[in-house]
Amino acid sequence: AEYADPRRHCVVFPEDVPADGVYVHNHPNGNVFSAEDLHIARLTNVREMRATARDGTWVIRRPPGGWPARDVVSRAMRDLHAVAGAVASARMRSYVQSVGGKVEDGVHALGFDNNVFQSWSRDVLRDEWPNHLPEVTLEWEPRVAREEGVGVPVGAGDRVPETPAAGVLPGG
Repeated sequence: AEYADPRRHCVVFPEDVPADGVYVHNHPNGNVFSAEDLHIARLTNVREMRATARDGTWVIRRPPGGWPARDVVSRAMRDLHAVAGAVASARMRSYVQSVGGKVEDGVHALGFDNNVFQSWSRDVLRDEWPNHLPEVTLEWEPRVAREEGVGVPVGAGDRVPETPAAGVLPGG
């Protein structure tokens, strides 16, 4: 039997993460922060966590009262993902039916794929976040388009520079 390489499915952070630092890692699929990300933020007490995606960066900052407890985060994230999945599934059913398809047939509508579903789910996660974790503000910083050689390239054909898997920047 094949076993998954755990290094491909988790973020490994340095043992000497400075308190009040900024923890930076990537989310190649563009998803918002996971419960595990928030647990790492709490355990390390970083001031800020950033997750860089192809088209921008998700940012959360430590609330004035500190990071929420593990059980609060776990419950909130479970509920948040349940809502996002339900809304994205309803959108998918509506979309497939609008073009004459039947969801129960298991046939995808032209132009619909898992990336569309993930995009809808991501939108709901972002929009619903304040209803589930109001003490942790979620921000999205879009990539800046290149102007006269300045900024980060954005677009279908542009290659975005590789982001380190994880890293810590000292607080400032």
